Amino acid sequence: MFVPQVFAAIAASLGGPGLASRLGWKRAYLAGSRLTWRSMALLIAGRFVQSDQGVAYPILLAATAFLGLGFGLTVPALNTFTSEFHPGAVDRSVLVLNALLGLGTALAPVFVAIFVGLGAWVGLPVLAAPFQRRSGCSRSSQCCTAARP
Repeated sequence: MFVPQVFAAIAASLGGPGLASRLGWKRAYLAGSRLTWRSMALLIAGRFVQSDQGVAYPILLAATAFLGLGFGLTVPALNTFTSEFHPGAVDRSVLVLNALLGLGTALAPVFVAIFVGLGAWVGLPVLAAPFQRRSGCSRSSQCCTAARP
């Protein structure tokens, strides 16, 4: 089930710098953010067809693939932004960013267990989607302008 996520994350991580060299890191980050948001939308949509495994499973695979693509594009961009925004403390800022990413990864199963235990697994992507949507830079904002390869 997680094979598409792993392969998509690797592909996006490898292809992200090429995309960023053509479009800039801001757009690469925004593309990754949108892909992650789409994965949450697919998980929510899967709720409505979960009784039909022939439809639900491909939606789940697509959702995990989009999540992998989003992760593979956003994390290298975030590392680039972190180093650009904190040039005097690159090592420390990248270390803190990656520690926070690891903390989120470690806590994810806890949140999944809570929502599944409540019998409302769909609550997690419903809750996460708006936060993911807001975390991206808007087209008109001035954040994320620092990093260009």
